[in-house]
Amino acid sequence: MGVFQSQKTVPVQMTDLAPVAQAVASHFQAKGFEVKSQRTDKGWHVSVSKADTFKVVMGTKTALNVELEPKGDGTEISAGIGVFGQQSGGLGSIMAGPLMITQLWGMVQQSKLDDEALAVAEKALQDAKSAGATSEKAAADRATAARAAAEMQAEMEARRHEEEATAEAEAKAQAAAAAKAAAAAKAHMEAQIAARVQQEAEAATRAQAAAAAKAHMEAEIAARVQQEHAEAEARVQAAAEAAAKAEAEAKAKAEAEMQAKAEAAAQARDALGRGSQPVGTRGVLGGSERTHVVVAGDSLYKIAAHFYGNGNRWPEIFEANKDIIKNPRIIRPGQKLRIP
Repeated sequence: MGVFQSQKTVPVQMTDLAPVAQAVASHFQAKGFEVKSQRTDKGWHVSVSKADTFKVVMGTKTALNVELEPKGDGTEISAGIGVFGQQSGGLGSIMAGPLMITQLWGMVQQSKLDDEALAVAEKALQDAKSAGATSEKAAADRATAARAAAEMQAEMEARRHEEEATAEAEAKAQAAAAAKAAAAAKAHMEAQIAARVQQEAEAATRAQAAAAAKAHMEAEIAARVQQEHAEAEARVQAAAEAAAKAEAEAKAKAEAEMQAKAEAAAQARDALGRGSQPVGTRGVLGGSERTHVVVAGDSLYKIAAHFYGNGNRWPEIFEANKDIIKNPRIIRPGQKLRIP
């Protein structure tokens, strides 16, 4: 650790001196010192250094080193000059001589750092001793309290057993009363259920009767609807047949009229063929084929009906005039058509 000049043994024995070392370190840290503490083989080592008190010699920082070691029935506290963070030795090899050591120690004594370190360590030990005494008294008090608690626990246990017996008797009485009440309630509920089942059975019977009546009524309605539907279909069929008959009669009448017109037209053509043909007539004889000049309102059907007496022969006129007719539904006034 270096050269120690102050030493003291405090009659306090502690198994772990870490709290004492922590007390010394915290004390000097609070005063702005650089502190380094570490456990050693014998106890604890605390280094305390500060630039305005300790010097750096040949690149090595010096410090006040405090050693804490158990000694017999007490604790030995040592404080002296040494290298910061080193437990022992090394200081003499880096200093110019005893004069430097003496100067450093003089500065420590002048600032009373060694006495302060010893006092802080001793106080920590005494506080630990007081705490230990307090702990012993607390242990005795805890033992007394434990005995009192055990006695109280025994008394409470006896009282609990008594209360449990009383409670058990009361519980049995309550259970018997509850069972009796439950039996009465069950009988009442069963009676209510039986009444409800009877009501539901009656309601089901009424519902079945209503369903049967409804089904009968729906069957009658369905039969009536079917009958009305059949009658309506018969009326529709009769109307359709009457309409078809009227349409057939009208068509036959129209065809007869058309045939009569065709025959009249044929007779007119025959009469026209026997005489001279006036200018501006629709059919024109030209050698071995006839021609027709289209006028407004003409169609191939009308022209075929005029010349052939049958409008359905219009394709013959269309085939003979494909060079001038592109669409058989469209012919224009002034077109001159060949009539084959």
